[in-house]
Amino acid sequence: MNTKKIIKAVVVSFIVMVMGTANVSADSLTAEQIMEQSGKVMGVAAHYRIVTQGMEISIFQKPLPDGSLAMLTDISAPIQRTTIMYGDNSYDLYLEQRIAVDTSVLRTEVKSTPGVSQLLSTIQDTGATLNLTRTFTDNGREYHEIEQAMPITEELLANLPPQMAQSIPAKTRFIVDAETFLIHAKETISSNGTRIAKLQFLGFEPMPDLTDDIFQVPEGFEILSPKSIHEYATLTRSILAPKPEIQRLPPIVSRNNRRVASDEEIYLPPGQARKRTVLMVVNVIVIAMIVTFFLWRHWRKKKG
Repeated sequence: MNTKKIIKAVVVSFIVMVMGTANVSADSLTAEQIMEQSGKVMGVAAHYRIVTQGMEISIFQKPLPDGSLAMLTDISAPIQRTTIMYGDNSYDLYLEQRIAVDTSVLRTEVKSTPGVSQLLSTIQDTGATLNLTRTFTDNGREYHEIEQAMPITEELLANLPPQMAQSIPAKTRFIVDAETFLIHAKETISSNGTRIAKLQFLGFEPMPDLTDDIFQVPEGFEILSPKSIHEYATLTRSILAPKPEIQRLPPIVSRNNRRVASDEEIYLPPGQARKRTVLMVVNVIVIAMIVTFFLWRHWRKKKG
């Protein structure tokens, strides 16, 4: 994976991560009320799946007492990788190598990127605006389309590195089920009008008894702690480097809310380019869900 692309993805991910953000008659709801009700339904400990670009990704989430969101994302093909975030701790888990890469250093370096502090300050002070663009029916179900716009100006983008400025998410469209208030789909659009990600949500299942240990590094994993974004990028490339032999992957499964390796074996197909694309997509999805969580929290606070 190109080092510049990794760095850009990390910086963009951090910026959107810090953006702040779920019983009334559905006929008279405003955009803010719809997102507030959606947050009540979905901003809980839960498991669900996201489909994007032909991939299905399993996600566990749990709100923490400090207001942050613990999250675990799991993909199994074409690579096996789990991403966990819990408080100030975050790791990329590479299951075949039993390696955990500490990603906490990325937050520190991103803050020093030119233009980032000003952008974050503007976003946190101004917040996002929500607009109910339409209500429509699809396959017999009614949905609300909510458009979220961030206060991204040309002046703010001009202070950022050019490649990063082109990928800053400026607009998000939510498709929300009008009856259940579950998010059905989400589309993120950059400041230049390019689609960053389009996600479909499936199988939302509240898990009130979800324990914290699912968000911890499993025993027996070697923990590596890169000291810079460049070192992180180099380490990621080395972990994903092609191996001459077929590799066997122990997939992670949930058993009584604990993450354990099953006895099933999966064979890793070739194709490093596909692996790199998957990692980029998963990073975008993780940040997209964190942004959505903070959006819910933001509108709850406004109402209170």
